[in-house]
Amino acid sequence: MDEPRLALIEPWFGESHAAFLNGLTENLDLPSDLITLRATKWKWRMRMSAWILASKIAKLDPWPDVMLVSDYVNLPSLIGFCPRISSTPTAAYFHENQLTYPLRKGTRRDFEFCAINVLTCLAATRCVFCSRQQMEAFIDGIPAFLRHDETIDSAQIVTAIEGKSIVIPVGVNMEVFDDARNKSPDRSDEPLRVIWPHRFEHDKNPDDFFSVLFDLARENMPFEVSVIGRSYRDTPPIMDEARKRLGDRIVEWGFLEGAAYANALAESDVVVSTAWQETQGLAVIEAIRAGCDPLLPDRLSYPEILGKDLCEKHLYQNKGELRRRLRWMMRNPDRVRSSSNHHAEMDRFSWKVVAPIFEEMVRELATD
Repeated sequence: MDEPRLALIEPWFGESHAAFLNGLTENLDLPSDLITLRATKWKWRMRMSAWILASKIAKLDPWPDVMLVSDYVNLPSLIGFCPRISSTPTAAYFHENQLTYPLRKGTRRDFEFCAINVLTCLAATRCVFCSRQQMEAFIDGIPAFLRHDETIDSAQIVTAIEGKSIVIPVGVNMEVFDDARNKSPDRSDEPLRVIWPHRFEHDKNPDDFFSVLFDLARENMPFEVSVIGRSYRDTPPIMDEARKRLGDRIVEWGFLEGAAYANALAESDVVVSTAWQETQGLAVIEAIRAGCDPLLPDRLSYPEILGKDLCEKHLYQNKGELRRRLRWMMRNPDRVRSSSNHHAEMDRFSWKVVAPIFEEMVRELATD
C-alpha cells in the first residue's frame, strides 16, 4: 500500500505556525502538500480564509488521504465551500485556542472566535493539542462558554471533543542549540546572566519579570540580562522603561534568529518566565537545550516541560519566591552553571521523536 498523502492547511503562515509546518514537512516521511496564506490580520483569517483556502484545496491532485488544519481554520465553513473535505479524515492542530487565551486588561472575549474553535473540533476527525495543559484547559472551558446558549447540551459536546483529542507537541530542531551549547564560552566568575526569550506582549507578563529585576538592581545584586523576544505594535510600556532603567546590565535586546538566537541562549545562565499564557513553551525548551537553568512559574505547560523530577527545583509559586531564588542565583552564579545540565530532558520534544508520532496519526486516520 502506498504511503498516505497529507495536506497541511494554514491561513496564517508566519512565526510559530510557519516554523511548525516547515519543521514537520522537513521531518515527515510522507508525501505532503502545503496550502498557506500570508500571516496577516489573524481575526480576518479566521473569519474569511475558508473561501480562499477551499479554492486552493479543490485543485489538489492527487487528492490527500488526510488533512491537517490549524486552529485559525474555520473547518465547518471550509467543508461548506469544498464538500469533498467532509469525506477526508481531518485533524485540527491547536497551537493556542481562543477559549482560554488571557485577555488584555479592559478587553472582552470575542465569542465568535471561541465558537470557531469549538465547531472546528466538532467537525474534525481528530483534535490535536500541543500540550496536555492546553487540551484540558480548552475542554474544561467549554461548559462556561456554552452557558450563553441554554439550548445546547454542553456535556454532549465535551464528550464528543474529549473522545477524539490527543496531545502531540510541536517539534524542535535541536541541532542548532546543541552546537551553541557545545561552543559556549567559559563564563566562570562572571555575573549571572538572565535571559527572557519571550514575545513583548502582555500575556507573557513582562511587568512581573522586570519589577523583580528592578528590585534586585536596587539591592546592587550582580547580574546581566538578555531580552530577545519579538516586539509588536502594542508593546507593553514596561519594555521601554526596563531598557532605560537596566542600562548597562543589558547584553542583548530585541529579536534574534538562527545561530544568533541559539548563541544568546547558550551564553546565558538562567531562563525565566512569568507568563500568563503558554500553551507549550518552545522558547523555554530551546533555552534548556542550549544549557540554561530554568526558573518558571508553577502553572500552564511548565510542569509538563520539566517533568516530575525537575519541578520542585525549577518552579516557583509567586513573585516573592522568584525574587528570592534569583537573588540566591546572583550570589552563586558558578553553582548555577555547574548544575545546568538538563538539556537531555528535552529530547522528547525533538522532531526526531515528534515527527514519527505525527506519521503514526496520519496512517491511523488514513486507514480508519
